[in-house]
Amino acid sequence: MRLRFGRRTFAALIDQDGVALIEYRRERDGFRVLGSRVETRRFETIEAAADATVDLLEAEGARRASVAVALQHFGAFYHSMALPQAADDILRPVIEREAQRIFNVADPAVAFSRGPDLERRETARGDAAKPPQQVVIAGAPRAIISALHARLAAARLSVDVVTVVPETLRRVYEALDGSAEPTAMLVCLASGAHLAFFIDRRLELAIEPQIALEGERNIDPAVVVDQVERGSVFLRQQARGAVATRLLLAAQPADYPAIAAALEGRTKLIVQPLAKSLGAPEAVVAMGAVLESRSVAALDLYPRAPTVRHRVRKAIQGPGAIPAGVVAAAGAAAIWAGVEFATFAHARTTITSLTDSISRVEASIVPVRQSVEARAGLATIRTDLDNAGVEQRRIVQALARLAAAVPAGLRFDSLSVVRAPDGWRATVRVHSTAERGGDAIRGINSLFQALQSSRALTNVAFDDSFGWTADEAKDSSAEPRASRISGPVRVSAGLTFLVPAEGSR
Repeated sequence: MRLRFGRRTFAALIDQDGVALIEYRRERDGFRVLGSRVETRRFETIEAAADATVDLLEAEGARRASVAVALQHFGAFYHSMALPQAADDILRPVIEREAQRIFNVADPAVAFSRGPDLERRETARGDAAKPPQQVVIAGAPRAIISALHARLAAARLSVDVVTVVPETLRRVYEALDGSAEPTAMLVCLASGAHLAFFIDRRLELAIEPQIALEGERNIDPAVVVDQVERGSVFLRQQARGAVATRLLLAAQPADYPAIAAALEGRTKLIVQPLAKSLGAPEAVVAMGAVLESRSVAALDLYPRAPTVRHRVRKAIQGPGAIPAGVVAAAGAAAIWAGVEFATFAHARTTITSLTDSISRVEASIVPVRQSVEARAGLATIRTDLDNAGVEQRRIVQALARLAAAVPAGLRFDSLSVVRAPDGWRATVRVHSTAERGGDAIRGINSLFQALQSSRALTNVAFDDSFGWTADEAKDSSAEPRASRISGPVRVSAGLTFLVPAEGSR
């Protein structure tokens, strides 16, 4: 019996015709397969297949385990589309509608990642528009993914990824071969053979096997050769006459010689073994799921709890942006006061464009001179700078950076700088006005991010003077308060930062 310390790592292939489980370990030069278990029988429901996976893990004594899952059948699908380059929130509804239309799935759960540009014109483009982009899509009925999530979560498993088999083959090809030569890949699972074609290192076509009849094996050499020949015809139609010149084959050791001989006898493909050291072809698919889980843009169908970034992004967009902005403003002071503010700040994927950089400090403090207090504070700053020598240049440069970071719609109310033991401590009060609360908050957040990223400043923080105001319609008596907002929203906040003295950093 092997002893394991810490979390053990597994990968699973969950199919209607069986479940395969491998245990692996991450090493310096790759991954090592430690063992495998397979249960071959027909599963009528995803719940039964998930329970079988949990049973295999319990048989391995894996009390604390993480698992990467490759899902086959149960309505899972894989597709590649050419779409215009756009933000994710624009592409997602388009992809979901196409999944409903192509795969006849009423409520699909989809994941997608962006591929390379698909510029295939031979002549120069006549305009500056960007070419379309390849988008790789994985999906399954949402009810299937929800049921799988319920079973695996109940078993207290840490799920690294739930993806589909064609995507795992793409990851295996990238990791083990990656040749630009037109290549076919054939992985002969017990339930049927998966066929994939790669053109210029890109997965061009993937063909999944049909669900086998009870007790039937779809890996007969004649059946496999017919599948490869039909796939080659589809490839020529889809990829403008492209023809694969070699084939990477993964099959059971007992089946490999007959399948390889049949392929070389009836086709012109050069057959080469694929990941022979992994053993069974199910292990090839399972390790592809492991590679997918470590990808930056993984096609992950497993439901995840929404992050703070996602919740903030949703709050500042859409038709409910004003009331959502009011709610966000009410809690912003508490968020900024704690460690969660870093996540809140980085959640802004779309920020207002910065105004042209103001080259001199005088231009940046023109709004400050509109009040008596600001003029008095400016006079104090100038007096201190005249007596500070080298530190004068440091504070001037810091204020210049502050001026350059001012986004559109944001104005200074006051500015004060005082001498501190470790440098110059500045307090600036600003306000941001916009038609929507979310936009007003974004303006102040942009300034905060710019100050926080400056190497010349430290201790950048918000004080407790955060507030907001908005005009309300005068003839609204019974309507909710958020719906009575009729004018711009003004959000004000105070920021403090330190310009360290020379040698104190």
